[in-house]
Amino acid sequence: MLEPNPYSVYTFGPFRADFVSCEVQKHGIRLHVQNQPVRALQMLIERAGRLVTRQELIDRLWPGQTAGESDDSLNSTLKKLRESLGDDPGKPLYIETVPRRGYRFIAPVQVETPKTAPGLPKSTAAFDRKPESSAIARSTGRLRLGLAALVVLGLVLGVLVSQYLKYAAADSQTRSIAVLPFEDLSGDTKQDYFAEGLTDALTTDLAELGNLKVISRASASHYKTNAQPLRQIHDELGVDAVVEGTLAHSGNRIRVNARLVSTIDDRNLWAQSFERDAGDILVLEDDVARSVAQRVEVALTPQQRVPLNDGRPVNVQAYQALLTGMHALNTHRTNNDLRKSLEQFDEALSLDPKFAEAYAGKAIVYNLLGDYDAIAGSEAGPKAEEAARQALALNSSLAYAHSALAFALWKYDWNWKDAESEFQKSLELNPNNAHTHHVYGIFLACKGDFNGADEHIRKARELDPLSMIIRTNASWIRYFQRDFPKAEVGFLDVLKVDPEFLPARLKLWIAYAEEGKTQQAEAELENVMRLYGQDKLLQSVQKKKPEERYEAALRGSVDANILTAYERARYLALLGRKREAIEALRSAAAEQSAWIIYIKIEPVFEAMRNMPEFVELAKRANFPEPTSPGN
Repeated sequence: MLEPNPYSVYTFGPFRADFVSCEVQKHGIRLHVQNQPVRALQMLIERAGRLVTRQELIDRLWPGQTAGESDDSLNSTLKKLRESLGDDPGKPLYIETVPRRGYRFIAPVQVETPKTAPGLPKSTAAFDRKPESSAIARSTGRLRLGLAALVVLGLVLGVLVSQYLKYAAADSQTRSIAVLPFEDLSGDTKQDYFAEGLTDALTTDLAELGNLKVISRASASHYKTNAQPLRQIHDELGVDAVVEGTLAHSGNRIRVNARLVSTIDDRNLWAQSFERDAGDILVLEDDVARSVAQRVEVALTPQQRVPLNDGRPVNVQAYQALLTGMHALNTHRTNNDLRKSLEQFDEALSLDPKFAEAYAGKAIVYNLLGDYDAIAGSEAGPKAEEAARQALALNSSLAYAHSALAFALWKYDWNWKDAESEFQKSLELNPNNAHTHHVYGIFLACKGDFNGADEHIRKARELDPLSMIIRTNASWIRYFQRDFPKAEVGFLDVLKVDPEFLPARLKLWIAYAEEGKTQQAEAELENVMRLYGQDKLLQSVQKKKPEERYEAALRGSVDANILTAYERARYLALLGRKREAIEALRSAAAEQSAWIIYIKIEPVFEAMRNMPEFVELAKRANFPEPTSPGN
């Protein structure tokens, strides 16, 4: 970093910037540049090679402006400055965008200092002093100066060596990373899915390479619109470095500027630009992932040294449809969002029938639609299994296709043995997939292996530390172990972050009910009714006396015919209507409900567990014999 000097003139490329006179020249000709862009240039040049945050620029240039005003002013100022320098943000020569955080001046800079700085005398007492008359004195003076120089040199070398060792140690400790959302420089929000797709692909590719911990896309995506200092990202995600960058389109070409940055000291560990035709996007993704892996010196197996993708050119329209579908899937809030993603995957396959990733996307969507009871398990299961198998026939190394197949075999076909095999294959291919660890953990809990469940849920939380559903289901496993107080604490912690997170509400009320806290259970049932918009039912319950409201809420929900067959069975079991609960479970099993796999560990069904009809249902679902729930 250059030391600020009010008397210095800075030169870079064909430009000369004098910040005293506020002038910028190109080839000796003065450019017409307004004051604010010049001041911004000064800040960037004085910290050349280092990040200057947007907030630092705003605080210096527009103190007192509102956030919206200052953001617009900064964007306009940087645009004018780049136009004056002829700098392309997609292929920067001078000013590099650091997504969501700020800018960095990347060109070599020289400092041109005037021979006589303004305001200083031409001579000083030090220069006017008469020379020593004695040769010994001159020799002694030279010796003293030499010793002093050696001392200074030793100190400087010590600092440099310590800094080198510090940086070398930091590099050697890059064993965990997160891929932050890439920024699309086109400015077209409709194209965001493309940058998101690149981010997802890099996350997956890196997760499958070597002994490297890679944080999930879900947790990293929190920083797309919520810019945070890298040290805070280090603390929240537990990563040593982040990959970040920009994406630019130019005709049929795609250019990616990527960098690896230490979260410990904001140091650039690596930066590189990649450019390819749009049809070679998979090769470009592979290039970026391998360059990062080489920079952090990840050890690759012989299998991992072959290209991650098959290298065939992709149909650009099919790839765009895939990314649009994945965007809808990853951000879905409703079942309609899932159906829209399904339409996009079908569109991708109509354009490229050998697109394995699109088949895998379809499998995931059908699994979720069945799990959410939007379609019957008898429909969801076969469709999910077929799509997953088609994906694997085209690409057997697609980890999330193995995971999707495992889910379908387990939840809808009740084929526990083959499901476990597919879970394990998926984790062998991608040991950093938080979703697979999460679902496999619940699978093991359903088998009664709570130690194994805890291990995989812990791993899932490490890889996706900001996930609400993983935190919720970590407490759900406590509920299955009958540790209701600990489960309740966990659910409440989630609800402190997001009071409307429905899965936590749905699981909290029944934990209260099983512990005998009927008043708290009823209060949470009312919250669930509000979130579902069940106003008439809520009003009818609130008209009852406080001591009658819990049972009124259960009976009202059953009578209103708003519950799935499995949920109806749980409510009836809590009301003590065991025969009716068994009939509801039979209905759920007939539909191949994804929820039947929980019946052997669900505390609500404890009083029914020895009933012949319940035993028969468990046999039908092919349950392995569970170990003790307290294991």
